[in-house]
Amino acid sequence: MRFTALTVISFVLTAITASAARADYVYPLQIDRSNNRSIDALATKINANQFVTDANLLKGSSSIFIIDNTVTPAAKIVANVVFADNDKRIAVLSASNVSGKAVTLAAQDQAVGGQLVLLTNTGSVPSLVQRFEPLKDVASGGIYVHTALYNSQQWAAPLFNNCQQLLGLSVYESSLFKRMQQPEVIAYAMSSALLKAVLTERKIDFTVAPDRCLSDVEQATANAEQAAKDAAAAKAAQETADAEAKKRLAEAQQQADAAKKQADKLLQDAKDAADKIAKQNEEMLKQTEEAIKRAEEERAAAEALAKEAEQKAKDEADKTKAAEQQKSYFLIGAAALLLMVLLVFVLLMRKRKQAIQAKDAELLQQRKHASGLAQDNEQLIDKVAKMQISFNDVLLDGTTHDGRKIRLKINGKALAQAGEQIIGRESSQVDYPITETEISRRHLRLILRDGVLLAEDLQSQNGSWLNNLPLAAGQPVMLAPGSVLRLSTIVFQVSYL
Repeated sequence: MRFTALTVISFVLTAITASAARADYVYPLQIDRSNNRSIDALATKINANQFVTDANLLKGSSSIFIIDNTVTPAAKIVANVVFADNDKRIAVLSASNVSGKAVTLAAQDQAVGGQLVLLTNTGSVPSLVQRFEPLKDVASGGIYVHTALYNSQQWAAPLFNNCQQLLGLSVYESSLFKRMQQPEVIAYAMSSALLKAVLTERKIDFTVAPDRCLSDVEQATANAEQAAKDAAAAKAAQETADAEAKKRLAEAQQQADAAKKQADKLLQDAKDAADKIAKQNEEMLKQTEEAIKRAEEERAAAEALAKEAEQKAKDEADKTKAAEQQKSYFLIGAAALLLMVLLVFVLLMRKRKQAIQAKDAELLQQRKHASGLAQDNEQLIDKVAKMQISFNDVLLDGTTHDGRKIRLKINGKALAQAGEQIIGRESSQVDYPITETEISRRHLRLILRDGVLLAEDLQSQNGSWLNNLPLAAGQPVMLAPGSVLRLSTIVFQVSYL
């Protein structure tokens, strides 16, 4: 088959874009089997806490882990099986606190000859749809046949289109495909129609793209058609603008002629008004000169009257000043006497305050001494009470998922005195360390309250269970002899000694 330069370039760009998205959508999957063997595969994130993979990979599994390489160090998170449909080859896993975005499913399946990109744990592989065949054993949907191969550690690798939308899920060859034609080396993938049908039937949340994803050639054709439409619209708009400009130019010329006639008329009116104003100004100038002369005569008369009034005001001010001086001398004497009385009063009050403060200080010292004696007595009573507290030793006899033994003996006296003991992976932060990667740094708290032993999960990564019931973080539950306590995949039998 021949590829055009545009197709090859689109494959390269699609592969680069899909490779950048791999950290958000695709995660390594470790499947531990009961025969102590492990399978490495892939899982694709479809919502906040759920992942899709090939159901046949989960047969005979004892533990399943999703590896989150986006954090340092990489997190190994326990995954639970929501459902596994072996006939339709689709399984959904759940795991909490896994970073990254969920994938969007394609609105339509890719047609024959359409572009594909297979995401694996080591990179991305571009390909084309060879054919699309129905499955007789599946109620809806079919499978893609394509040439993007992968190795055995990358089972369930997802297929994407050039819009980074999930098209399907590759599956390893089994008897399900023996009836199909195999003209050359080929690979198979469940289609997006089949995925959406199964997920909808099982009421699993997922997101579907609102529009069909266009190939690079289709997108280029659509852009060219839109550009042609925009050019035609721009030309029509330019022609309309030119016609409008000519019309406005003619209207502006008419308005200019009318404005010139009106300006000539206003100029003549202004000239006539100026001549009239000039005559009025000559008459007003004569009247103003006469008014100035009368004003100067009136000003001289007013100055004479002002000198006379000023002399009278001066005489009155001298009399008032003498009376004010006598009044000031009287007020100063009265103020001095009042100040002496206040000074004597302040001195007497200060001596009384000092005597009261000395008495209060002596009383406060006596109270502090009595309080210290009471605290020493309470501490002594508390120490004696703690020395008398005791509790049975507690034995946690456990087994890991691969058969190894783990035994913890909880010291009852230390538990009674401290009131609690912590179990976890970080030895510097807990009382009893368990050096397993699936155990959180601070995983579980044992609490002694009113002679009753309680267990409390400390928001651990992989959770805690008591008698097969999950423990809610921050809610202590009674831990009785004979109980079964599970931390992640490690199971303990509880007994009192």
